[in-house]
Amino acid sequence: MAPTFLAIMLVVFLLMSVLPGSNINEFSSNGGGDWLDGIFSSLNMTDSIVARYVRYIVNLAKGDFGEGRSSAGLGSNIFYRLGFTAKLALFGFLLSAIIGIPAGTLAAVKRGGRADKAVSVLTLVMSSLPSYALAVVLVLIFCLYFNLLPPFGFGTPEYYIMPTMVVAAGGVAMTTRMTRSAVSGELGSQYVMVLRAKGLTGRRIVWLHVMKNALGTVVASLTNLASQLLCGTLIAENFFSMPGICQLLTKSISGRNQHTVLGCVAVLSVILMMVNIVSDFAAALLSPRIKDAMVYGGGRQNGES
Repeated sequence: MAPTFLAIMLVVFLLMSVLPGSNINEFSSNGGGDWLDGIFSSLNMTDSIVARYVRYIVNLAKGDFGEGRSSAGLGSNIFYRLGFTAKLALFGFLLSAIIGIPAGTLAAVKRGGRADKAVSVLTLVMSSLPSYALAVVLVLIFCLYFNLLPPFGFGTPEYYIMPTMVVAAGGVAMTTRMTRSAVSGELGSQYVMVLRAKGLTGRRIVWLHVMKNALGTVVASLTNLASQLLCGTLIAENFFSMPGICQLLTKSISGRNQHTVLGCVAVLSVILMMVNIVSDFAAALLSPRIKDAMVYGGGRQNGES
């Protein structure tokens, strides 16, 4: 995680420093004469962009996000807004799982049939429809035509319905395709043939045996799903005026607020990397074969001790 995080921050730091309207002097390498200043001075790199970057990373490791252009502390503001983003992403994840896993399983079981074709068409439409276009359609239907939901803002649960649908659209399509592929692969396995020969019904085979192995593959792709949900959250927060961290990031880029941009990127990067680690462990717990591949490097499957 550490090299990946440092690389991400370096790329964003360099991009922000050369962006028209940005001021690199907002980042200072001066630490008041500490040990780091001594290193910069001995290497003759005081006030260089490398020294500014190193100083920023060291301060960030101490919990100092820098000076934001707001009355409240930048770190407090970022984590306050993170709560709205986390809530919206969680709702989108739950909706993606609740719809995507059963739909993908149905498509795999009815492979080649009408249900499979219908699910394939729906997932194609959902993955192809831009998030902002879906947001416009939802507002026209639920706000202007039926007058059922509030169009913008936050507060009561009904404010989260349309943003959650926008966030989950791509996630539902991805989860459905992943589940269909995983279940289809398991249905062709030899142990399924053995279970059928023993007289088990198709429903018991799918839900008690096939899904146990298939879910490991689905959960292993959780990082891609998190990235998909984050992209949807970026659109939803800006369109529906929700004060999340993605909206703060967008406004900070427009206003050239470099400290806020880097702070938001740092928090989101750590979250995505943590999701990656959690998905690896969860996949190992759900699928013994993935666990063997992670622990033994596939040796057990090849008959090695």
